[in-house]
Amino acid sequence: MATISGLAIGVTCSLLHVAGSRQEGALVAAPATSAALARYEAAKEISDYAKVRAESGDDALVDPAIEEGFRWSLRLAEAAASSGAVTAVEAFQGHLDRMRNRLDVVQLLNAMGRKSKIDVNALRYFVADAELRVAQAAVK
Repeated sequence: MATISGLAIGVTCSLLHVAGSRQEGALVAAPATSAALARYEAAKEISDYAKVRAESGDDALVDPAIEEGFRWSLRLAEAAASSGAVTAVEAFQGHLDRMRNRLDVVQLLNAMGRKSKIDVNALRYFVADAELRVAQAAVK
């Protein structure tokens, strides 16, 4: 898992470098950088938690409905952008809005004891990932 995380961080850093070099100033690079850092921090927490769970013999991690919701929201954004139905920025902003709304719901459910902290962290990752996609679409 550390290799995959390291690869993802390397790719993210490369993308941020390219995105930052295409613009005048760092107005878009700064949000992308903070989104990339937030995504990394959430992934690190999930990775650390997964290691503890694996060592205890428990292989359940993130609620599959949360993962599935992210995948289909992202697919919708990609399909909307590639079809020309909306701009890429609008498509990924819609994805970001859906992920933020889902995070709000899961945080409330977590406070009521109905969702785990790992589910909250997974959605924090998905929100940061969506923020990064919005910022990257804005520089294209």
